[in-house]
Amino acid sequence: MKDIILDLERRYIPLKKCTGNKRTEPMWMSWKASRLIKRKHRLYAKYKTAEHPAYKSAAKEAKRELRRPRRKFEKQLAENIKMTRSPSMGMLGQREKYH
Repeated sequence: MKDIILDLERRYIPLKKCTGNKRTEPMWMSWKASRLIKRKHRLYAKYKTAEHPAYKSAAKEAKRELRRPRRKFEKQLAENIKMTRSPSMGMLGQREKYH
């Protein structure tokens, strides 16, 4: 009986394919910035308001930390624009989506 069930499972239940290379955050985002954003989201979920002092300070810190790696990435793109054409095009789409 077990063999029949395993055979049917192998035949008719599709396997989920792994995509591996898909990034959820922009290529310029640092680990510290993503950690601060997660902290900001956690605090908002906890207090359910943007007026709480803990959330305000976390939001300000996350915003400040997001600027640094973005500026650094844009500066590197500007310096190497002749050689690296494709990352700049990808950055344009991400810039609109993530802020």
